[in-house]
Amino acid sequence: MTTRKDVNENMRKGEAFVQRAKEEGAEWILFPENLPFVGRDREKLVFAQSLDGDYVKEFTKWAVDAKAWITIGAFPERATKTHTYNTQLTISPKGELVCVYRKIHLFDVELETLKIKESDSILPGKDLKVMELGSFSVGCSICYDLRFPEMYRKLVDMGANVLIVPSAFTKKTGAAHWHALLRARAIENQAYVIAPNQVGNHFGNRWSFGGSVVYDPWGEELLNAGEEEGVFCTEISLERVNAIRREMPVLKHRVF
Repeated sequence: MTTRKDVNENMRKGEAFVQRAKEEGAEWILFPENLPFVGRDREKLVFAQSLDGDYVKEFTKWAVDAKAWITIGAFPERATKTHTYNTQLTISPKGELVCVYRKIHLFDVELETLKIKESDSILPGKDLKVMELGSFSVGCSICYDLRFPEMYRKLVDMGANVLIVPSAFTKKTGAAHWHALLRARAIENQAYVIAPNQVGNHFGNRWSFGGSVVYDPWGEELLNAGEEEGVFCTEISLERVNAIRREMPVLKHRVF
């Protein structure tokens, strides 16, 4: 997606994408980080809601109507008067909120053309989350978490065989590191990595890299959306994970 500052338009687009995914037979639909709104972090306070707010009610309706699992990469969850959480939700086809993950690592950087300090208005989460989704065990993360490999190894130790990384990775850092980091996480953990990313210009000089991608546990690229906005589908297989972990038992050979 290319999310901008118009929340109503972003939500209408999200609903349309769910319908398209449903028509293609999708059983699990994943959105990137910041589905409802992309603006300056302080502006998120205006659009923040609780878990019982209208955003979650709408996301739940999408899941039930599509008869699919839906992962909302992240939305601004109200935390205090001055801060939000960057919160990821997964909702079952029955409309059950099955997992809530709050982004742990906050993006505080100053690039040549862009300064972002999420900690000024966002609180970090504290808990790692692995959820059961059909036959898969899914380890949750968001965007900047990707740069901390020890987090993913802990998720795998908790049973994860799929790792999700919904993101709004910037154009500059994405061009340098996005695919290298994602593929490394897949190979070293022998797990699928699913990473829907924002793409294009959001406002001013805020650009996201795109390149929404799925890597299999061998590091093979199954899908790459490039610089396009839209719905992209692929299949994942638990047997693929099991076969690779059985044939090359790297995780069992760990010393540290």
